[in-house]
Amino acid sequence: MGINKLFSAGGVVRWPLLGFSVMAIALIIELVRFWDRITYDGSKKQLRLTLGYRDRSLLFC
Repeated sequence: MGINKLFSAGGVVRWPLLGFSVMAIALIIELVRFWDRITYDGSKKQLRLTLGYRDRSLLFC
């Protein structure tokens, strides 16, 4: 079965499911990228969000 036949057989419900699935995957990727940029400084008990430059970071207390 081709992808066109699968979507035709799925009817109206298949298209919103596809859209929400793509949005969910994009959100998961964005959250992984965000949490990857946050570092925890254990000695000072601070979270830092690095913005791509070593000297420019946001400090969360």
